[in-house]
Amino acid sequence: MAEGIRLQEIREFAVQICHARTNNPVGTGFVAREGIVTCAHVVRKANRNDAGIEPKAADGLEVGVYFPERGGRASFQKRAKVISCFKQYDDDVVLLHLRDGSAPLGPELSARFGSAKGSELHEFLSFGYRRLKNYQGLPAYGKIIGHADKPTGKKFQGDPVMLSSQNIDRGMSGAPVLDVTRNLIIGIIYPTFRSNLLKIEYFSC
Repeated sequence: MAEGIRLQEIREFAVQICHARTNNPVGTGFVAREGIVTCAHVVRKANRNDAGIEPKAADGLEVGVYFPERGGRASFQKRAKVISCFKQYDDDVVLLHLRDGSAPLGPELSARFGSAKGSELHEFLSFGYRRLKNYQGLPAYGKIIGHADKPTGKKFQGDPVMLSSQNIDRGMSGAPVLDVTRNLIIGIIYPTFRSNLLKIEYFSC
């Protein structure tokens, strides 16, 4: 990152995605200019008592969204609905809009995006709602390894990108990935698997 440039405040635009009925947290999302970005499987989990629910086939499917207290902003709870997804692809991403039509945050607090191309071997930061004792919202740090081949039988719009981190765990799905060198959000965290000594994360680019 160029000296003097302030990194995006990912903690400012990260939100909890909550169960549609109980409001218990089930994952993470983040605010972009177009709406709130999260994973399709997080929305599915937020409606898990509804048998066979499929976010990509259910326009208007609702979830709870919790905006934590930040600086001078009080915490607040909203309802959001699915308004867009990649129906012809397997990318685990959906876009939400608040039910009341309001803009969740000002444009100065929305995520700024870029392509994952050129981010290989850069460090990244993230923030999401994994649990650690009494803590919920926690940061994550790691390295962007590079692009991987698409999983067999999956139709993605681009090649997935592999990350390495010790900090990502359940509840982080849907969290933004910030390339700290380029100061751009280049992806969203989704499924995790473990190797012998460290966790390897995948996210869509």
